[in-house]
Amino acid sequence: MELNHMSAPPRSWHQAVEDLKTTLQPLYDERESLSVARLALMHVLQVNQTELLLHGKDSYLLPEEEALAAQITRRLLASEPIQYILGRVPFGPLSLKVQPGVLIPRPETEELCALVVQEFRAMGASPRCILDAGTGSGCIALYLAHAFRRSDVWALDYSPQALAVAGENAQSEAERLGFTPPRLLHTNLLDPAAYPALAALQPDLIVSNPPYIPLREWQEMEDKVRRAEPQQALFVPDADPLLFYRALAQIATLCAQSATAKTQSPASENPPRAQVRLVCEGHYRYCRQVKQLWEACGARECRVYEDLNGKERFVYALFEAP
Repeated sequence: MELNHMSAPPRSWHQAVEDLKTTLQPLYDERESLSVARLALMHVLQVNQTELLLHGKDSYLLPEEEALAAQITRRLLASEPIQYILGRVPFGPLSLKVQPGVLIPRPETEELCALVVQEFRAMGASPRCILDAGTGSGCIALYLAHAFRRSDVWALDYSPQALAVAGENAQSEAERLGFTPPRLLHTNLLDPAAYPALAALQPDLIVSNPPYIPLREWQEMEDKVRRAEPQQALFVPDADPLLFYRALAQIATLCAQSATAKTQSPASENPPRAQVRLVCEGHYRYCRQVKQLWEACGARECRVYEDLNGKERFVYALFEAP
């Protein structure tokens, strides 16, 4: 007698999301597990979030979609970030390519960009030249190039791998959204020999999300961060957590000096001093120290801003030539 083997009934989109959310909860909190589950299923089904929610209870996964969902689940359980699995991450109006070896753009960095735009719009002005110091995927440079269409934008990084990805993002997003792509520089932010060339660009705005996590906090980080993301883009020595902020202050001061010197004429007794605005993301434990450091370097109008979670996260300052 032949047995009739019954296969498992197809799962609805909604049930697939709930199942994945439950599976991921040992690795993520409830809110993040739901977010990751939805992103994964949107990728599997090639639908947006509205379609997923609207048709989730009356649409069902096909066998090939179940296979892809299972493959993604295995990678997530191995602590691979969902952004690397999907290969892209949304960032404001942008859709950015990301891959292992390149830092995944965070919501806080998008807040940093929005803060910069807000500051300049409040002044009724636009930056003439923008320098993104430590561009990674290109997220800051591209966001600001899109927001300030008439500004010259430069993006520097020391990682050839990051610059290659930033270049791909610059080409694709500038073409898709219709703005001039940033120009890329392979530069070591901690090498003073490189600073005169940066000053020659005469930026009046420097924006950066530099490494700022003390190495002692490595053990506190999630596995998906420790195992997958580039440590050189995240961590600083315990003995000098303000390392990059000191370098950025030196660069901003030199840029202001260089721009002031170029505007001087023999006939002017009191030439106007060029101004450079420096805006950075930072560790919530150290933003006040960054502000004090920059003030000691001669910066004015130093301010600390909180992120959407109420943590001190951003530092703003105005540098002028001494």
